[in-house]
Amino acid sequence: MSTRKKFFLAVTLAYIAFLIFPLFTTFSGLSISIVSIIAVATLIILYPQALKSKATPWLLAYLAAFYILISWRGHVVVNMGAVTGIQQLFIEMGFILPSYMIMSILLYLKDERLNRIIVLASLAMFLISFIYLVPLLSEYRTILRGKDNHLITKSANISIVGLPTYTLMHAYVYIIPPILYAFKIFTGKLKWLSLFVLLLFLYLIYATYTTTILIVAVLCIITSLIYRSRNTSSTIISLSLAFFTLFFINQTSVLNTVLNKMDEIYQGTAVSGKVSVFQNYLETEQFQGASIDGRDNAHHISWNNFFKNPLFGGGDAGNHSVFVDRLGTGGLFLFVPYIFLLITIARIHLKEYKSRSEERRVGKEC
Repeated sequence: MSTRKKFFLAVTLAYIAFLIFPLFTTFSGLSISIVSIIAVATLIILYPQALKSKATPWLLAYLAAFYILISWRGHVVVNMGAVTGIQQLFIEMGFILPSYMIMSILLYLKDERLNRIIVLASLAMFLISFIYLVPLLSEYRTILRGKDNHLITKSANISIVGLPTYTLMHAYVYIIPPILYAFKIFTGKLKWLSLFVLLLFLYLIYATYTTTILIVAVLCIITSLIYRSRNTSSTIISLSLAFFTLFFINQTSVLNTVLNKMDEIYQGTAVSGKVSVFQNYLETEQFQGASIDGRDNAHHISWNNFFKNPLFGGGDAGNHSVFVDRLGTGGLFLFVPYIFLLITIARIHLKEYKSRSEERRVGKEC
């Protein structure tokens, strides 16, 4: 491996470590935004040619639109709390650019060994971070919830540092599909190791008490059980059985029993409110509840601002959806480059995946 690649690997893993271990941010005094900007500057110096990507024009267009709106209105409402002005642009750049640069460089280098090292090192960092989190969870069950963390800290007269951010907790669920895949294809000790890692991640996801990632994790597991890449008939049969099972539990008291048990387990957390909303829907066929009403109000604010000025937005948003908020605060002027940036990145990855799959297929045939 060349010196430049080793330096790229060191910078990438250091950035990932700051993301996965909030303790680094706490004890170093460096905000993640500062770390991100340093990482981006270093990566651009290392591989400026990696920016020659079809997604880069959309990235620049989005950041330019963001800057213009800040210069015009003084702020952009994209869930950054009380931060306003040019500082918002730096936070947004710090959030987007490191991942974009790492992705672009990896695609430019086409080095599978480098990919594997970053993936395995990131997974190892997650597992090491859990060594700190799991004992805390055994003592304080709801420590990962922001509001509950404050109450625990106050009542126990302690200061708890190094807890994952809300965004980082959502990232846990992205690890589930590859671990499920590893569990399905590996044999022997590797299969049992995959199962252990899977259960550990599922425990941490459960402990976040975050409805979205709980649902996504369950859907990932169901999909992995149903899908058979080489047997369409088996997939269809499994899917039919899954739908029949759902229909059966909906027509009996089983579903209510499960929901009551979930409400008991998640009592006092945000999930409990969602469970109550679903129970209410089964009884009245209407979605009602504080959680649903709050989301509706947030989206209503964003959509109202969008329709006031579809081109440039109304300047405000409900702060609940990365997509609808950008429509509300910046209209199509901000939303179009943002969504095309994501679409272009997805297309680049899909093209790369197909290319590598074809190379492997040809290699096996030869």
